[in-house]
Amino acid sequence: MIQRVVCAISGGVDSAVSAAILKKKGFEVIGVYMNNWDFVEEGENHCPRTLDETDAQRICTALDIKYYRVDFVKEYWNGVFERFLDGYRAGKTLVADVECNALIKFEALHRFSIDSLGVDAVATGHYAQNSLGNFLENTKKGAIPHLLTAVDPLKDQTYFLSRISENQLRRSMFPIGDQIKSNVKKMAVEMGLNEVAEKKESMGLCYVGKRRKFSEFLEKYIPDKKGNLVDIETAEVIGEHNGIHHFTIGKRVAINTNYPTHYGFYVCKIDSCSNIVYLKIQLERPHWINGSPIEGDLEFRCQRQHPTLQCSLEDDILTSKTPLRAAAPGQNCVFYRENVCLGSAEITDILEPIK
Repeated sequence: MIQRVVCAISGGVDSAVSAAILKKKGFEVIGVYMNNWDFVEEGENHCPRTLDETDAQRICTALDIKYYRVDFVKEYWNGVFERFLDGYRAGKTLVADVECNALIKFEALHRFSIDSLGVDAVATGHYAQNSLGNFLENTKKGAIPHLLTAVDPLKDQTYFLSRISENQLRRSMFPIGDQIKSNVKKMAVEMGLNEVAEKKESMGLCYVGKRRKFSEFLEKYIPDKKGNLVDIETAEVIGEHNGIHHFTIGKRVAINTNYPTHYGFYVCKIDSCSNIVYLKIQLERPHWINGSPIEGDLEFRCQRQHPTLQCSLEDDILTSKTPLRAAAPGQNCVFYRENVCLGSAEITDILEPIK
């Protein structure tokens, strides 16, 4: 029987309401704030992380639940951030949140919560659902958990959860998976957490901060290196760039030249020598949440905000039934059947040129 539950507390409205719902249902709730980035290394405070931590403490005090702070700086740097930098050095567009969920929130946090705090389950404020019930109420011997899409399609976060494992899902609760965002904010106000309800959502990489462009942040870790911009059709050099980490697949590039074109140029493929452009989707070692490889007709998306598209999958090669634009090596391609998130794979290459 599930009694003790850790709820990850970020300082935002979703995790606050998740913890409140858990307490209302009678669970013994422990709030845990994760510190994943060392801002001393930045030299100045680019991100209001200390404010988030203060908000997390206030939320736990308001809900009268225990509060813990845990550091996963080393795990995040080694498992997520270094891979993220390696991807950008190679011209790939990686999604750090996907790796963060798999390695930090659903691995390191689960391990800490179970081994150190002795809890039975771990909850997060993600907009997703569990086939075992969002509170694991349908758990029974032999039952296999499946990751399901959230009730609110605009907030569904299964894209970012597509690399968690079946074992992780077996002990994961999603208290707001059956709620829409407006209801969650309303519940926060009713709980007296007005400031949290009105707080802006954190989007993207917190450690980049509001005062810097993403390219400026990368420059701290990846030095500029000039290279050529090449027309894939003619192999002609038509411009120069300052570093491949400034580009992502699908990005429109302005060419300061009299080169004849009415359409402009889009980046299609990047290598460390010469930004040559192709579009090809080939999947290597897909991660299937429930273990078994899946082929046949599926749905997929390459970005969270995009609608799912029909596709077929055979021998790790995905064939989209709809023309694609801006699919990028390094992006996370997530597979679905109806409302079940099956897993994902990193896009490694594109087989057909962009139309």
